[in-house]
Amino acid sequence: MAWDVAVELITALQTFATEEQFIYRYRSTKGAAILRDDRCTMHCPGPFDMVHHQCVMHRTTIKGGLPF
Repeated sequence: MAWDVAVELITALQTFATEEQFIYRYRSTKGAAILRDDRCTMHCPGPFDMVHHQCVMHRTTIKGGLPF
């Protein structure tokens, strides 16, 4: 029974968090940079053409307090 409640809660939270009002879509351009706070972000990239384009990613960790 507790498992069903947990799955229901997670499903409800995912549904809420992925509403259009919370979604930010970014189309990459040459030389552009984007930063995101992964402590508070769900990330799901769209299709990426790795044959014709290069994506360079660097992870940076900033020491600090809680996200706000």
